[in-house]
Amino acid sequence: ETKHDEFAKVIREVMASVPKPMTEAEIHRLTWEAATERLLDAAAPCDETKHTIQAHFSDWFAARFHNAVTCSEALRCLIGGGAGTLVPPDDLANWSPDSWGGGLMDRKPFAADFGCAAP
Repeated sequence: ETKHDEFAKVIREVMASVPKPMTEAEIHRLTWEAATERLLDAAAPCDETKHTIQAHFSDWFAARFHNAVTCSEALRCLIGGGAGTLVPPDDLANWSPDSWGGGLMDRKPFAADFGCAAP
């Protein structure tokens, strides 16, 4: 029995039967209020996700370093960002990217697997 046959069988069973009424708990689970509660519970910090001052500083430093390195077209090309990628094009449908030979930090065989010319 294929997945298609199994799916068709289940659909026929569902269409031929009357669903049982939902409980109050099941109805509440489908409300915006319940969804908001689940979202807030998932987003609330817990002991596992609380960061130390060192972690906050490390995150801040990493973000600043990334922004400093990627704000230069030359550095972006050097580390493999590709030429002409600093400023996004106005229209992606008509964009023709510059040829890309891989960057200093790229693994050359991997780049070659995608048809990119290695320098």
